[in-house]
Amino acid sequence: MDFETPELESLVDSPHNRNLLEEGIHLSALHRSREKSELRKAMEEELARLLPGRDYALLVEMDGGRFFVEIANGENCPLTAGESGPSDIWNPEEKTTYPLLYDHYKIGELILQGKLDPDTSQHLANILLHFAIALANHRLNEETRKNATVYSQSLRSLEEGIGLLQVQDQESLAARFLQLALLAVGASAGAVYSLEELGKTDSDLRFQHAIGLPEHLLEEICMEDGTWWPGTVIDSACPLLLSRDPVSGEFPGLDNERIPAPFQTLMVAPLAYHGFHTGICIFCNIDFENPAFVERKEASSHLLELGAALFHRAKLEQDAIHARQMETELEIASVVQRQLIPKAPPEIPRLEIGFLSKMSQHVGGDYLDVLEGDLGDTFCVLADVSGHGINSALLMSSFRSTYRGESLWISPEELLGTLNERVREEAQGTGMFLTAVTLKIESGGGSFEFASAGHNPVYVYRPSEDKFYELEASGPPLGMFPGIEYELETFETQAGDILVLYTDGIVEASNHDADMFETERLQECIRDLRDQPVTEMVEEIYQRVLQFTDRKEQEDDISLLIVRFKHDS
Repeated sequence: MDFETPELESLVDSPHNRNLLEEGIHLSALHRSREKSELRKAMEEELARLLPGRDYALLVEMDGGRFFVEIANGENCPLTAGESGPSDIWNPEEKTTYPLLYDHYKIGELILQGKLDPDTSQHLANILLHFAIALANHRLNEETRKNATVYSQSLRSLEEGIGLLQVQDQESLAARFLQLALLAVGASAGAVYSLEELGKTDSDLRFQHAIGLPEHLLEEICMEDGTWWPGTVIDSACPLLLSRDPVSGEFPGLDNERIPAPFQTLMVAPLAYHGFHTGICIFCNIDFENPAFVERKEASSHLLELGAALFHRAKLEQDAIHARQMETELEIASVVQRQLIPKAPPEIPRLEIGFLSKMSQHVGGDYLDVLEGDLGDTFCVLADVSGHGINSALLMSSFRSTYRGESLWISPEELLGTLNERVREEAQGTGMFLTAVTLKIESGGGSFEFASAGHNPVYVYRPSEDKFYELEASGPPLGMFPGIEYELETFETQAGDILVLYTDGIVEASNHDADMFETERLQECIRDLRDQPVTEMVEEIYQRVLQFTDRKEQEDDISLLIVRFKHDS
């Protein structure tokens, strides 16, 4: 089918329409430009065609309110393409300003010396509109390309970083991570440091690994007041960059007398993810002027976050291993300490003895013992170290050694004096102390001697009178003061009397309402259970304490020693 085109030809032959068509052909060059330089050249040609011999400057707004000079023309225009300045960078006589608009937003302006006729002004406005659209498209394309590049580099870094998940050793992890980080940012050398306590930015930084330079050179990167500059970056939200001044050759703000000459640029990046800080990376001699650096820096941020997460994971795994090792060691220590407590009370004529000792942790600070002398006397001790745990257990082990070596040969009050000096020597400077009560029951069972060092009262329950006799402590706890002399007390017993020694883990045991078991409940238990064998008494009292507290875990060590005096056979 043939098309007739006389009307189209007549339109093209029209002078006005021919001008529009030619203008459209010229303006299309703006939109065909693939590079910023091509766009600038096409715009220079358009302005030169439209404004021959005129003085003008085309300004494009930058971040911070400053303007970049894209094009400058004319003998009277003092500006040069490529420089920047404020909006009033040029104020010629008879100044005419044409806004550079994109989507109703001003992104720049053209400054012209003099005025234009209406048709030329209209053409100029049209050219500026097309330039603004082309410039915005270039910026969008550049941003898209940049984002794609950053994404690609980030993805590549993360893919390489995934291999770090297989690294178990923290030193190897630091070495491989630093190697990837140096490649990612384009640095020739660097180092990685981790916080002594991860997550606490005020804790010390610990050197992990360096590539391309020794550790001692890094220690020289100090500020003028002597502060190690990389350490000040730990709280920063983004990397900090420093380079030598091109004129003075010095790093601003640093003690340049200490800075090694090979350092030309420095970048310190915090290692953090989701606000959790694990350390820093130091990068040396990066070419900050390289156009690819900005993209590399942005792309490396994901790798740095991954590194922070990996260091955190490695520390958690290391802590878990140490915790398991400690748990195993504590279990072994618990078995050893349980061997220090008699497994069963000795069978002694005229005496019925029962006891138990329950630790709140694997190891504890309570100790009890019952020994039988060669002449038929019975020696008992119940002691409690301040606190509980490993330190208490160590002090208690030493106490046991001294007690067993001395108790059969000296009186209870002399024994406490000896123990006091030994505890002072071993607990000096720790603030630890120890309470104890020692007894010597004479072979007939008719009386006992005792001395106490700050321990809970000793109770004797006499069923025939339904009465409790309270025997108070006679001196301060062991280890607090030198040269203490303890007093010896004697108590005459009757058949059926029940002697009760205990640690504060019983009477101070508390329930969820903060009520304590207290002495009254303990005495009530003794009274209720007076007819039972003492071995059953101690177990039943312990169960009543647990029922009272109603807790899954015992708060303190609990020890109890009960002796019933029988009729002389």
